Amino acid sequence: MKAAALARTRARRGESMRAGRNGMAPALVLAAAGLAEPEAAIAQAWLPPRGEASVTLGYQSYRSTDRYTTSSGERYYDGLTQQHALVGYVSYGITDRLAVSIGLPPYFISSYQGPDPHRWPVMDGEKIARDPSGRGLFHPPTLDDGSYHGTFQDFGGELSFMALQGPWVVTPFVGFQVPSHAYEYHAQTAVGRQLWDLRIGANVGRRLDPILPDAYVHGRYAFAYREAAQDLRFNYSFVDLEVGYFVTPSLSLRIMGFSQIAHDGLKDEEYQLTEPPRDGYSLSQWVYLNVEDKLMRGQPGLPVALRHDQLDHSTSINLGVGASFAVTSSLGVTAQVFRTVWGRGGRPTDLAVSFWTTVSFSPSRLFGKKPPREAGGSVPSLEPAGERP
Repeated sequence: MKAAALARTRARRGESMRAGRNGMAPALVLAAAGLAEPEAAIAQAWLPPRGEASVTLGYQSYRSTDRYTTSSGERYYDGLTQQHALVGYVSYGITDRLAVSIGLPPYFISSYQGPDPHRWPVMDGEKIARDPSGRGLFHPPTLDDGSYHGTFQDFGGELSFMALQGPWVVTPFVGFQVPSHAYEYHAQTAVGRQLWDLRIGANVGRRLDPILPDAYVHGRYAFAYREAAQDLRFNYSFVDLEVGYFVTPSLSLRIMGFSQIAHDGLKDEEYQLTEPPRDGYSLSQWVYLNVEDKLMRGQPGLPVALRHDQLDHSTSINLGVGASFAVTSSLGVTAQVFRTVWGRGGRPTDLAVSFWTTVSFSPSRLFGKKPPREAGGSVPSLEPAGERP
């Protein structure tokens, strides 16, 4: 009787971890260039069984009104940016320890209302053109005109290998992110930096047995080697931490922290402003006029400043909470909310709310073939080694 009860308890825990895979993930997207880069909600140490696929569709709403200085982290009003995003990705278990995930380009619709809409300067050779009175000339905003504009962002993908499966699960990965097209990056509402990057890192997870058998901890580190812009390459690190608890076998709650760390990037003092913008100029326009006869990073300042949305230093820490519910063994839904609590440079997230759903299935079964697991493969256990009944 005791052995049977123990077996049922351990089986329930294993099912809980499997049901929770759909929820063990960081934010769907952290929208906007200059903020944390979009991270697919696919990062986890526990991989799907061999032959199992999943499709995830999600939505996120994002709002920001301020900007951080890079020196002291003070916040100042920089206009209201609002974004809505649709996200989708697919995952597949190649083996019990090897999986691949492909992220489709998120679709953003965004709007900006504020004092600094980004406008490209009218160029006269290598200088900004002037009118007869000597004022610099600028084109109308391409995106920051107060209306909503929509476009796709980046493709992404990861190949993950579960190197250690025991009390601690360790899953290294390699990944990529590449723009889906030449979208506009010079805008408050730019959907991304329009730069590719290559990523390498690891996911680490553990169920908190024997103290809290229905709780888990999950961490992730990724280093992003990013494409250079204007011959300047600024790489980033991303660090995530999540602690969750299964209230029931189907319902899990979690607390999340995720951050991006800029290893380099353009900082406020590099723009060498000696006075505030004059009447009729926005901050970015005044920056461009101020640096066109100066050097930045050893090269003419204006071309570098015009790439500031791609090259600005941006480090941030975000905190959030989330909940996941397994409707069935193959259908899960998740909701979460987060905001930025600390930063240097870039736009802090005032509030981001996301929802998504994941459907898991076996392609072999759908096409009438015998699933690999039934053909002699093993079903991976997410229970710590040595604890099977």
